[in-house]
Amino acid sequence: MANYYGLLVGINYVGTSNKLNGCVEDIEEMAKILQKGGVPAKNIQVLSDDYEGVANAPTKDNILNALNSLVAKAKPDDIIFFHYSGHGTNSLGQQFFRKVEGEAICALNNSEIELIADYELHNVIKKLVPGARFVSALDCCHSGDMFNLENNLYEKNVTHSDRGLHHPVSSSSKESQVETVTPQKEKKKASHDKHDKHKHVKKEKEKKGHSQHHQTQTEPASSTEEKGLLENLQQWLHPSSSSSSKPSLSANLHGYAVVLSGCLMKQTSADTVISGQAQGAFTACLRAMIEKYGFHKILDVFLSGSKAAMKPLNDEMIAWLNSRGYEQRPDFSFEGQLAAKQKKIMAPVTTGVITEEEAKPYLLGFAQYLRDNAGLRPVQVSQGETARNDEQQLQFPRRRVH
Repeated sequence: MANYYGLLVGINYVGTSNKLNGCVEDIEEMAKILQKGGVPAKNIQVLSDDYEGVANAPTKDNILNALNSLVAKAKPDDIIFFHYSGHGTNSLGQQFFRKVEGEAICALNNSEIELIADYELHNVIKKLVPGARFVSALDCCHSGDMFNLENNLYEKNVTHSDRGLHHPVSSSSKESQVETVTPQKEKKKASHDKHDKHKHVKKEKEKKGHSQHHQTQTEPASSTEEKGLLENLQQWLHPSSSSSSKPSLSANLHGYAVVLSGCLMKQTSADTVISGQAQGAFTACLRAMIEKYGFHKILDVFLSGSKAAMKPLNDEMIAWLNSRGYEQRPDFSFEGQLAAKQKKIMAPVTTGVITEEEAKPYLLGFAQYLRDNAGLRPVQVSQGETARNDEQQLQFPRRRVH
């Protein structure tokens, strides 16, 4: 029987100049959704600077230790859910008088920011055993390629040249500054509420002597074309014959990892107030999709390993955010193996004729492949989805008094 695990990290950066407001509410609401969807309460861990206790603090060590512990225990068919709501950055600091490029989430240790770099996160999921699944949602700025995964729905020209080459540079809150949203004519849609903030941290010395400015957002192409069926099939059967720049379905021998980011790499993600509740705009959108279609229908999309299946949901989330004045564009990325062993979709070359029974699994695999790549499949509404919790009461750590 498959096991479900949840790790949710929400950081409000209380007592710092980087303060956010809705991150702990994000993870508590998502924790309730996970339990209703079948994750036992005992398997759900939450970390936040709004909670009392060192064990509940969202430090770099606590986050990485929790992730590595879950990955180490995950077996084929187990699912790990990781939700992060907080700040993100696209600069790992200075190294040898140059800016180190790359993305990172911003952990917090006694008011000091500790960066967890994209390649460090990728190193975690590389330890997944084949067949184990890692499902993540990231509500932070510059999150489009935060795990350095091979297949990406909308981001273009992702090279991952930073993977493993640099070391993260920690920065204290005294050296960091949050960029808040101030509506401008050309960015009117970016924020309609005075409470909106970007979940983004930049170095103060980069801004020294300059007035506060806004993060530039780059509008990507409206869609990414699917590769042709025959080309995908060729890459699956003969990965060595394809170009190194083209991802292969068998290139990553670890378990399956899929990430839905709150925005693209060059965009920011809003911390806002919706219906009187402080929350992340992306998390609010994800919750709306789960409420509309059902948790397990959304999970099916995450676990499809198919751009064709992910695109309709991704586009609907973009439309949901844009209609409410947010320019950020969520994006799926994924890699790894859904099955414990790499599936072969064609029978091996043998002498003689194989029987119908021997051919059946290969034909079924090929049929599934055709279904996944034949065209866009709309998300279907889940009728009458019921709670699948373990009847245990979900309890959150005691909140700190500020």
